[in-house]
Amino acid sequence: MEMLINGKYVTADEKIDIYNPYSNEIIDNVPNANKFDVKNAIKSAYSAKKEIQRLSSRKISEALYDATEELEKQKEKFSKLITLEILLSV
Repeated sequence: MEMLINGKYVTADEKIDIYNPYSNEIIDNVPNANKFDVKNAIKSAYSAKKEIQRLSSRKISEALYDATEELEKQKEKFSKLITLEILLSV
C-alpha cells in the first residue's frame, strides 16, 4: 500500500503490519509516514481546498460523479476492507 499525497503515490521506508485479531494473519501493511510526509499532506490539502473553492458547482458535481463511478468499480474490494475493519473494532 502507498500513501496518496498531492496526487502522487508515495511509499515509505518503514511499513506497519496490520493483523487480523482473530487469525493473527497479516491483512496488509501500511506506510509509516514521517514528519515530512505529514507536513506535505497537510500543505497539499490546504492548497487543494483553495483550488476547490474556485471551482463551479458543476465541476465539483462532475468530480463527485467520477469518484462515485470509481468506487462502484471497486465496491468488492471496499466491502471486504470495511468488513475487516468492523471485525477489527469488535
